[in-house]
Amino acid sequence: MDEFVSSGLSAATEEKARVELNETEDVRLAALQELRNVLPEHLAEKDDGRLTTFLRVAKYDVGKASARLLSYDKFRKENPDFDGIELDEILPVLEAGIVVVPKKRDQHGRRVLIFNYSRWDTGKIQLPQIQRAIVYLLEVFRADEETQVNGSVFLQDLADYSFSHAYQYTPALLRRALAGTQCMPSRLAAGVFVHEPFYYSLLWKLCKPLMSEKLRSRMLFYGSDHAAVHKTVAAECLPAYFGGSGNEDEMIRELVEFVRDHGTLPHW
Repeated sequence: MDEFVSSGLSAATEEKARVELNETEDVRLAALQELRNVLPEHLAEKDDGRLTTFLRVAKYDVGKASARLLSYDKFRKENPDFDGIELDEILPVLEAGIVVVPKKRDQHGRRVLIFNYSRWDTGKIQLPQIQRAIVYLLEVFRADEETQVNGSVFLQDLADYSFSHAYQYTPALLRRALAGTQCMPSRLAAGVFVHEPFYYSLLWKLCKPLMSEKLRSRMLFYGSDHAAVHKTVAAECLPAYFGGSGNEDEMIRELVEFVRDHGTLPHW
């Protein structure tokens, strides 16, 4: 049965972690100790599970894991509105279907996050509120070991992307979105953009200089080519506006129920 957060790794994912991330129990324990030895005290005392997420995204390179963790700690301190996120802040975003996470993983075991601009009424919901909802979800799914190893895919449907949406992306909010993407302990396998209008290229030009070469290489622009989308993410995981066979209303309901049960995001 598909669940939002798994308990441990399946045998297949455990083998994937060994092959792709160089992970064994001995390597993990030794790396945890080495990582704690180089971190400041307030980070070294984080639990094994949280530190392991940074080791996995760095493929057990302790230097890279430490640098990413320090960057993320700095990012969270610079953005205190991401701390202790309350449900009443983010449920309107999820109930509106602006951000959707299907319970079903894709064909590679990856977690799928969807941003649907057609559901975003900028007169009711502002970008910072959406950013808090995304951080909430990424932090919750960070604890999911299957997602730590298999990674995630972020899809954006831009069919109804308008200038009212574009105006929300102030330089400061754009910078923090990209900064967070590049320091969070998550393996972003791909960013998929569909139905993008010609003027979206203006926002993309602003984004590119703020992205690493590795991140830029994972951004995929498919226009209306749903067949290409389905090669990246199976159609059964996606709602109809991606040419998928998933039930969007059911996806929204399941995610809202899960978040209600999970509760307030703990402080970093």
